[in-house]
Amino acid sequence: MWADHGRLVQVVHALLMNAHLASPATAEIVASGSVVDSAYEIRVRDEGPGIAPEDQPYVFDPYSRAGHDELTSNEVRGFRLAIARGFVEAHGGEIGFDTSLEGSVFYFRVPIERPTPTDHISLSENPSSPMPLNPPETPVPDAGTV
Repeated sequence: MWADHGRLVQVVHALLMNAHLASPATAEIVASGSVVDSAYEIRVRDEGPGIAPEDQPYVFDPYSRAGHDELTSNEVRGFRLAIARGFVEAHGGEIGFDTSLEGSVFYFRVPIERPTPTDHISLSENPSSPMPLNPPETPVPDAGTV
């Protein structure tokens, strides 16, 4: 798979930490991976109370404290998931979740194939040209990735 290994490890860590924080101390957290269509998918299932419907739109917001009224410090738990979303989207992937009263499953999918040169914007070709209104959906990760 063509990806920035370090960034995807951070995404997996973010999903595991999220599951740990949402679950009771004795809960089982399960991570799994599989190939779905032309993407690799990682899923992390927790045994937490699920995410309230009113909080769901804000799960990936960086300053979200949704569902964490008990926080007494300036701690914000949304940063971890917001950063994970940024890394996944930079790989041309998607991140999301399914939730119920029995727990939540967070997942992300990244394409297996390397994006073609036409799948990304290169400002170096013409730095004075404006950015297109509809940027490509599959950006290429930074140089130095494997």
